[in-house]
Amino acid sequence: MSINRRRLEILRSVTLKNKIKMISILEEFKVSDRTIRNDLIQINNYLKKFTDNEVVIKNGSLMYDNIGIFSDTLKTINLNSYILDNNERIILEIYILLVSNDYVTTTYISDLLLVSQSSVFNDIDVIKSKIKNYNLNLDTSPGKGLLIEGKEINIRNLFYNIIGHYFYLINIIENTNFKEPIFSRYLETKNYIYEIIGKIEHKYNIIFSEDSFRTLYNYLIYITHRIRNNRVLKVDFLESRISNISKDIANILEERYKIKINDSEILMINDLIESLEYKYIGYQVVNTIESQFLTRYIIDYVSEKINIPLFMDYKLYESLSFHIERMKNNNHIGNPIDYDEEILNLVVNNKRLYDVVRESLENSDDYFKKSLNDSEIYYIIIYLYISIEKLLNQIIKELKIVIVCNSGIGTSQLMLLKLKDLFGFKNIQTITSRQLNDSFINKSDLILSTVSLSAETSDYIKVSPMITEKDATLITSLIFQIGHKKLRKIKSIKNSKVIFNSLDNNYVEELDAKGIDYYLTRDNVILDVDAKDWRESIRLSGDILLKSNKISKNYIDNMIKNVEDYGPYIVIKKGIALPHAEISEDVKETGFSLIRLKNPVTYDAGKLDPIKYVCALAANEKKNYIKALFDFNNLINNKEFMEHLDRAKDSIEVEHLIKKFIQEK
Repeated sequence: MSINRRRLEILRSVTLKNKIKMISILEEFKVSDRTIRNDLIQINNYLKKFTDNEVVIKNGSLMYDNIGIFSDTLKTINLNSYILDNNERIILEIYILLVSNDYVTTTYISDLLLVSQSSVFNDIDVIKSKIKNYNLNLDTSPGKGLLIEGKEINIRNLFYNIIGHYFYLINIIENTNFKEPIFSRYLETKNYIYEIIGKIEHKYNIIFSEDSFRTLYNYLIYITHRIRNNRVLKVDFLESRISNISKDIANILEERYKIKINDSEILMINDLIESLEYKYIGYQVVNTIESQFLTRYIIDYVSEKINIPLFMDYKLYESLSFHIERMKNNNHIGNPIDYDEEILNLVVNNKRLYDVVRESLENSDDYFKKSLNDSEIYYIIIYLYISIEKLLNQIIKELKIVIVCNSGIGTSQLMLLKLKDLFGFKNIQTITSRQLNDSFINKSDLILSTVSLSAETSDYIKVSPMITEKDATLITSLIFQIGHKKLRKIKSIKNSKVIFNSLDNNYVEELDAKGIDYYLTRDNVILDVDAKDWRESIRLSGDILLKSNKISKNYIDNMIKNVEDYGPYIVIKKGIALPHAEISEDVKETGFSLIRLKNPVTYDAGKLDPIKYVCALAANEKKNYIKALFDFNNLINNKEFMEHLDRAKDSIEVEHLIKKFIQEK
């Protein structure tokens, strides 16, 4: 049961098109009908790992009905199951040399590729010939190994050619050698670059084709590490207009990795993007708000089930909603996070989290127009896991640490500084063993002592005054145990002020954007309004925005038409509706308005009827309402806030109420 390039290309073609004529396959690969039929046997044997579906021959065509299977297959193929031809082996040898920062031995290359050292040695002349086409040289210094030398622009062009034409080989070698530092060091960068491209697509209303997404993704990972290792472009380009997309990517990379991306680098990114395929998507605020509320539901559901306040993490809400919208817009999105052992272990060790996420997605098929596979669920889990780790790290920083040291002030202060440096502890107290009493023991989370303590003090760690590597490992293990115990002790996450007060801006991270308290002021709130039906309730809420010159009358008509066309999707919670329409010239300025109905009306929303509150939203930019919507979500999910809102006597009281709860958050 093996795969080669021909079989991989057959699978890719048939999964992209669902159906491809046999004659086309025969002409492309110039092989016999019998050979292709044997290929299909091997392909179907391999597909049995993840699906019961098979590629079949029917009416002279190859047919297959699982569009997303190629990406899933590519994540599992490695050099144990793939047969490299001579050219593919040489391409991978060049790729290894390109991603290495130093000389590489033929032994190391042969180990990575699972081939003989003599094969690699015999390929050297061919490698020299291939890279010479890019004005590059191969240094073969005895005792050092192999190193590609030449101008950075030529190295980049060679790398771009490989990722554009041989992307599948990169997946295959990394699937085989994911633990090797040459590849594992890119893992954190991979995750972040994937998020960057998703945000760029979201901001500019574009969707890269799958191949273009992959090319841009691999190139940005590569240049990030090249620049961080002082291998930068130094070349004059012809005058060119630089797109905002290229500038945004450069700015994000600079801020994240504290690097300087010069004009040459930006122009190279710009030239790359201009060569890629992408389509503009007509922005539909309907779809985006739908994805944001699905994201909110997932986060709230998981928060409640695992008893951790993930709903407070704005960065999680923002990033995950971008990802979910991308999943909806591109049904067979490839997941660039490899199925390596680290990712699989994360999922296996968090089965409870996996089960809860699956439960939260039980009713999402209508939104995605398909059932999510494990790969897509794993990615959602990773977003949530990162948020949990952020919260855990905040709790750890707040642990009450007592240092017991009899060696004097100098030594104890040295320990204090080292512990702060290693673990970020904020609450450390130093005492001598004579000062240790029940009060210190009962109030501390962890006692670290340089001397042996009495038998009664059982819960402490004896450490060296210098905090050795062994000490640090032991402390790390223990503080994470303590942190997890504290998380499990949270009884009511939505009322746990102790937990919320321990969160700093690294956890509750927010964009520099306007919150709901900016929009829902006294002038934009009216209480106890009379409306005869749902249409009039939308019209009355829209009138507030119309009178403040934020929208045209046509926008109100569009809000009503959306409900007529799509149904009561705007009912977001029992008793609450959020009418809105697409971003258009009918919106002059982003705004929210809120009305409380004197007599609730029905929206044909089933159990969510009747509707008492109608909050109209008009957005004229893609992201400037997201923070406000996040705040609004938090408020309507806060039982105490809703009770106060029900009792409010006028719009001034509502304004103060919103500000109060936002500030307390």
